[in-house]
Parts: sequence; C-alpha cells; structure tokens
Amino acid sequence: MLSNQRLSSRKSLYLITSRTGVFTFRWNLRVNGKHHQPTLSLKTRDYLQAVKLASEIAIRIQQITLPTLEDIKSIYSDFKGSQSKKALLLQSIDISNHLTDLSIKSQTEYRNCWNSFVSALSVSTTLDSVRQSHIEQWKKTQTCSLTTMKKKLRLLSSCFGRVGHKV
Repeated sequence: MLSNQRLSSRKSLYLITSRTGVFTFRWNLRVNGKHHQPTLSLKTRDYLQAVKLASEIAIRIQQITLPTLEDIKSIYSDFKGSQSKKALLLQSIDISNHLTDLSIKSQTEYRNCWNSFVSALSVSTTLDSVRQSHIEQWKKTQTCSLTTMKKKLRLLSSCFGRVGHKV
C-alpha cells in the first residue's frame, strides 16, 4: 500500500491526466517568489509511454542548475520539435551552404560569427531551442567594441534568417 501511495504522489508531481485521458507533463517552478507550473501535452493515453516521455523531460530539466521559466519552455519547445521532426542541432548546421551568394570576405565574417556563437553553447542546443538568453550568454564571451558587437549581432541575426529561423 505504501508503494502505491508513493507512486501516486510521485505521479502527481509531473503527470496529469486530462478529462479525455491524455497525459500532460507539468513542472513546478518558483521564480522571484512567484509559482509557475508550465505544462506540456504528451499526446498519449498510454501510462507507460507517458511516464517514459515525462522522465526524459524531467531528466533534461534536472540537468540544468536553477532552471528558469525560459529554460523550461525551451526544453518543452525542443521536445515538441523532436516529436514532429528530428531536432536540428546547431552544430550540425553547415552555415557555409547558406552563404554562397556572398563574397568570400563576407562568408568568412558570417562563418566566424556563427561558429563563435555555436561554440559558446552546449552541444545539445537545437535550432528551435535558441532563445534571447543564449545570445546574451554569447555576448558576455565577446571582447570587442560596442560597434563591433552590433555588427556581430546583425551577422548572427542574418545567419538565423538564412537557416530559416527567427530568434
């Protein structure tokens, strides 16, 4: 009996069943004294499949120390993207293929900017999971003048536009 209570209490932490029987993942988060519970539909009625998916998401969230609401939403977004199509890792994108219409000098500038951004992020970062916080994190690693930083941001924005993603 005790094990059933533990299972049900553990289940209630992040698995919710809708009226139609579809499971939803919910993560509890406290930010600046405010309580948030972002949810994500797992789009399954199978309990074992829901537990499997929920545990994958929970493990990804727990790998982040002090996750923010934006981090949780990014993981949710990444999960949704991987469900519909294989998530495109930033490191797997060959930006050179998207820069063929530019001069050699411009291609080099774009490629260097893109590569510095990608190397500043984790290996598992996907195109769909990139957020403003990632760009802010990258900006902190750059040691250049304000004018140069503005140019790099324009280059980076253009790179994202060329690969078909809006940040």
